Amino acid sequence: MMRSRAGTERRARPARVHALKRRVARTLSKLANDLFYRVYRPEWRAFDELVTKHSADSSSSFFFVQIGANDGVTHDFLHRYIKKYRWRGILVEPVPAYCDLLRAHYQGVPAVVIEQSAISISEGTRTLYRIDDAAAELPAWSKGLASLHLDVIKKHRWLIPDLEDAIVAEPVCCITLATLIRKHQVEKIDLLSVDTEGHDFEVIKQIDFARFIPRMIIYEHKHLRRETRRHCENLLTAQGYQLTKHLSNTLAYLP
Repeated sequence: MMRSRAGTERRARPARVHALKRRVARTLSKLANDLFYRVYRPEWRAFDELVTKHSADSSSSFFFVQIGANDGVTHDFLHRYIKKYRWRGILVEPVPAYCDLLRAHYQGVPAVVIEQSAISISEGTRTLYRIDDAAAELPAWSKGLASLHLDVIKKHRWLIPDLEDAIVAEPVCCITLATLIRKHQVEKIDLLSVDTEGHDFEVIKQIDFARFIPRMIIYEHKHLRRETRRHCENLLTAQGYQLTKHLSNTLAYLP
C-alpha cells in the first residue's frame, strides 16, 4: 500500500508542477500588462493634437471608419473622441459577442453604425482565430486578440502559457472595403482606423485614393512582416502622407 501511494504521488507531481508554473506565468503576464497600461499609460500626443484639430475643423461632419473595433473600449484609441465629439462613423467587428458590447458601449450615440463583418480582399466566409472569452486566468488584453492569421495569435505564446488551449476558430463573414463603403453610402472618411492583428495592409491597399483620401489613417504595424510594413509605408507616403509611430501603431496624416 505504501509503495502504491508513493508511485501515485510521483506520477501526480509533474502535473502539479506544470499547473503551478502555468499559474505563475499567467500572474506575471497580468502584472506586466497592468504595470504598462495603468502606471505608464503612454499618451500619443501627435494623434491627440491631430484628432482634436480635425474634429474642431469638421465639427459634426467628421466621419470615421474603425476596422477591428473589438468591444469599443479596451485599449481603444478612438472611444473617448467618438463620445466627446459625437462623431459619425462605422464600427466594423466580425465577432457577434463584441458587436453586442459595442451596441452597449455606444448606446445613445445614434450616428455610429455597427457592421458585423471582417474586411478582407474578397467576399465570403473565412476562419477567424481568437482567444476564448471563457478562458480563465488570462490577461485582459488577450481578449482583444483576434485575427484571420493563426500565426499572429500564436506569436503571443511567450506571454500566455498554454495559449493553444485558449484559441477558438470560428467562421466569420468577410466583405471588401469597397463593399463596406457602398453598403453604408460613405461619402468621405476623415479617419480610418485599422487594427486587425496582421491583416492591416490587406485593408489599407484596398483604399481607392482616387475617390477617398482619408485625412488620417491609423494602423497597427507590429504584426506586419518587415517587407509588408515597408510596402505599406511606401504606398502611404506616395499619396502624400506623413508618418509618425507610437509603440505598435503608425499614424499616417496629410499635412
